Amino acid sequence: MKNKRLAYRQGEIILEKIDNATEYILEKLNTKIIREGELTGHKHEIFGNAELWKIRHTNNMILTADEDIKIIHPEHKTLDLPKGIYRIRIQREYDEIRERLIRD
Repeated sequence: MKNKRLAYRQGEIILEKIDNATEYILEKLNTKIIREGELTGHKHEIFGNAELWKIRHTNNMILTADEDIKIIHPEHKTLDLPKGIYRIRIQREYDEIRERLIRD
């Protein structure tokens, strides 16, 4: 079987497991919050030993987890992630006039 990509989703957050992040220019973020809802204020928050990195010139991030972690959001099922490196993307909402990020 070919390499199988693992992807996880929690609401508008998509996490794709990757082997490494060496192809990206990263800026460390000093937070455990992946995204905060613009409408509700609810947060996609990391619990466990992990770090977030912004991929320069994009809206995407890298999550490096040194152990199994949890991502918690009050309106979604808790997401259990195994140790590893993940590229995080925010799903976009289609609008005939313009593209926009989904609002939570």
